Amino acid sequence: MEYIGKHWIEIIGAVVGLLYLYYEYRADILMWATGIVMSLFYTVVYVQATFYAFACINIYYIIVGVYGWFQWKTSKGNKPENTASDLIHTPRKFYLPIIVAIGVVFVLLVFLLGKFTDSQVVYADSFVTALSIVAMVMLAKKYVEQW
Repeated sequence: MEYIGKHWIEIIGAVVGLLYLYYEYRADILMWATGIVMSLFYTVVYVQATFYAFACINIYYIIVGVYGWFQWKTSKGNKPENTASDLIHTPRKFYLPIIVAIGVVFVLLVFLLGKFTDSQVVYADSFVTALSIVAMVMLAKKYVEQW
């Protein structure tokens, strides 16, 4: 019981996260709403754990969640049930820009976390965060490779 009392925010975030995964697997637009709620909880968890890049990525997820919701809601040919048949492959012309974007974000985060935080996991935190930032944009565009 003590564990639940200490970690209730994380537990709620995890439960909402499972719901998010269900909706993402189904390519259902409701994943955006559950993703926003999950990110609110995890922002608090990561700040408390001093994983600042993870906290920032969750703030980013909230912003991209709103963008993704509207992107999916207004995309051409989008059906109300938002099925996986709406997914498309990433155009080849975006492969290099995606790799460059990951690299640039990684270097920027390493600098920022190294200079302005007390993070003990600067490189790992920055790498995962850079991948996540790019993956969320790919998700909003319904690129199959993100899944």
